[in-house]
Amino acid sequence: MELVIEKFQELMRQEYRKNDDNFLEKNGRLIFLAFIKPIINGIGDYFIEPEMRDSKKMDIVVKYGIEKYIIELKIWHGDKYEERGVEQLLNYMKIQKEDTGYMVVFDFRKEKKEYKIEWIEVDGRRIFEVIV
Repeated sequence: MELVIEKFQELMRQEYRKNDDNFLEKNGRLIFLAFIKPIINGIGDYFIEPEMRDSKKMDIVVKYGIEKYIIELKIWHGDKYEERGVEQLLNYMKIQKEDTGYMVVFDFRKEKKEYKIEWIEVDGRRIFEVIV
């Protein structure tokens, strides 16, 4: 999954145009799903915002063979919003008993936009975060 998300970042970096901002803010999840669909087709599947037992929702769960990947998609609205996204993802991971999660952050800032890939470790769980 790390390679898939890295390649998504690469695509966005190559094809991103500032005039795409409004479209991407509304349709970022659609673009991400269109990107991963041919990769998982035939072996896996995905679920969009499945509801958990406690009525919380996850953004995307990809099942590929016997593996399950929890992916949170966010739009950059500042550090606090990003921290809430990490907390939200950690809660989903705990509920699903997963030690690894993925967060894709769409960053539309004009001056400070940076494409970043990093592993974050919180409470013994790992999150692969990619800024696109």
